[in-house]
Amino acid sequence: MLIFVSVLMISLLFLSISNCVIRLRCSMNNSLFLKRFILNNFKVQEKISLEDIKQKLMIFFQQDTLNIKDDDLIIYLKELGFEKIEILEQSVQQNTKNDLEINVEEEVILEEELTLDAFFDDYDSEHHLKIAGDYRDNKKMLELFHGNSEFDPLVFEKLMVNNQLLVEKIANRYLFMSKGMTLEDLISEGNLGLMKAIKKFDINMENSFSTYAFVWIRQSITRAIADKSNLIRIPVHMMEKINKMNRIERELESLKNKVCVEEVCSLMETTKEKYYWMKEIQHRFLHEVSLNGKIAVENANDEIIDFIPAMNSDFIIDPSVEEIALIHEKLIIIQSELNQLPYRERQIIVLRFGLENGDPQTLEEVGKVIGVTRERIRQIEAKIIRKLRNSKNIVALKE
Repeated sequence: MLIFVSVLMISLLFLSISNCVIRLRCSMNNSLFLKRFILNNFKVQEKISLEDIKQKLMIFFQQDTLNIKDDDLIIYLKELGFEKIEILEQSVQQNTKNDLEINVEEEVILEEELTLDAFFDDYDSEHHLKIAGDYRDNKKMLELFHGNSEFDPLVFEKLMVNNQLLVEKIANRYLFMSKGMTLEDLISEGNLGLMKAIKKFDINMENSFSTYAFVWIRQSITRAIADKSNLIRIPVHMMEKINKMNRIERELESLKNKVCVEEVCSLMETTKEKYYWMKEIQHRFLHEVSLNGKIAVENANDEIIDFIPAMNSDFIIDPSVEEIALIHEKLIIIQSELNQLPYRERQIIVLRFGLENGDPQTLEEVGKVIGVTRERIRQIEAKIIRKLRNSKNIVALKE
């Protein structure tokens, strides 16, 4: 009994924390929507009517009355940059009369409730546009969106924000499959699918919008993974077969501790030839790594290509101006030292290291040109290198 009570208390604690987090997200997102609604419908530099704003707010939030003080609304409008605010005398007199009729206790309560912060809290908890990720008003918002002959960006954006939690949940599910794609990338791709779902959804359908949107979001994310996560693009249908093959192999390994090719082919309803063909594609094309891939989490600027020497490589690394100047200076010093050697010794070094045409020659090839044996060429080369190493200019170049 004691264990049951403890588990119940812990569950209630986690539920309370979750509600606090949700309410915090509510307040932030709905204040943003209110700001955008006012700025989209009224121009800051023009004169505006307070009653006109209140009427449009009531229509947009789908309520009969707007339980907010005019003073708080005026303060908020001035924070947005509105200076020319027209106030009707009747409204002022009515507010004054109402203020005089309440007692002191009610006045204290109203002062606590009708602050500017409470203005957003009221809409977050009680009215139609509640929170980001709250899909419960999808039906009303979709009816409003599809019932309008013109595209309504505000309602469309509200639908997008309302269903962000659904996109994030699906994106997290496929994160382990996305090589080279971050969670933000998957969420962006999922949002493209959500856009299609909003535009294509039929409000007369019996199923919910979340069920309908799930298919579009998942398709958009999986297609993006197939198209963009690999260095070499693999057709989507082939990626689906490879993923199915890997899933079956994992299941067999977990159940029987071994993978039988015949059993995998039987479950996939395919032949051994196609099985080995998929394995070859997976081995050859799904393990490629980009030279621009990151290799360190702590330093996002480090790429694989930065740690590969340019010598004997098929790609070209553009040297900096300082590197070009340093290489040029070294070549001048080396050429100066070679010019001080006798002609035959200089010719041996030039041929051996390919200093003229970039094509180094073997000891035997140099021996044929000079007219001596390959062993004699080796001895002369070793003597020249010892001489150059002891040169003052070469020693200074090393330092």
